[in-house]
Amino acid sequence: MLGSCAPDTVLGFGLRLNDGDEIDLVRQVRSVANPCLGVPFFRIPVQISRLPGQVVIDVVDGPDISEFGDTADRIFEAPYVVGVQSNHVGLRLGGPMPVRQTTAEVLSRGVPVGAVEAPAGDQLLVLHRGRGVTAGYPVLSVVTEPGLDLMAQLRPGDQMSFRRVSLARATQNARQRRAQIDRLQNAVGQAFEALGLFDNASGDPRWSATPTSNNR
Repeated sequence: MLGSCAPDTVLGFGLRLNDGDEIDLVRQVRSVANPCLGVPFFRIPVQISRLPGQVVIDVVDGPDISEFGDTADRIFEAPYVVGVQSNHVGLRLGGPMPVRQTTAEVLSRGVPVGAVEAPAGDQLLVLHRGRGVTAGYPVLSVVTEPGLDLMAQLRPGDQMSFRRVSLARATQNARQRRAQIDRLQNAVGQAFEALGLFDNASGDPRWSATPTSNNR
């Protein structure tokens, strides 16, 4: 849909993974190199992101943190385990649960990507980029932009822990991350243009995102 190969089971398109399904992974991709010397034409400085054994996710305080009193800091006391019901909409985390100090109902409202919600039960819910625009659970914290990228790589059974940072620190980290992506985008764009993969006039790729077929 719209040129993307990513499935979305909530909207009902793409394949749904089931127990026992296997997916082939391409772990190494050959670089564009001189056919005689075997020397790569381009050396793009890419810092490969590898998840450590214990993933630490930065968060800032959410709008409802005061409703949890002293128990709000429980999320920083011990690691959480990613639940099997996690998906692109949100990750369910098993671990220490803060206790809400009020019984007032939370009205549905707009929520940011990365909202750490504390619903009734024994799991936190971290909304990710596939979340809806509204929700009705108290928002304890909000995951930073770089933290969202890390959480997207977590699998059921993985462990992670939260770390509180200031809004200023979170903003600085997000800007640094964006600068890294911009440098990579420029380097890749220059390499593709040199290889003739882009139309110089429009900047569009020379290939079509939608496969065509010959009707006979």
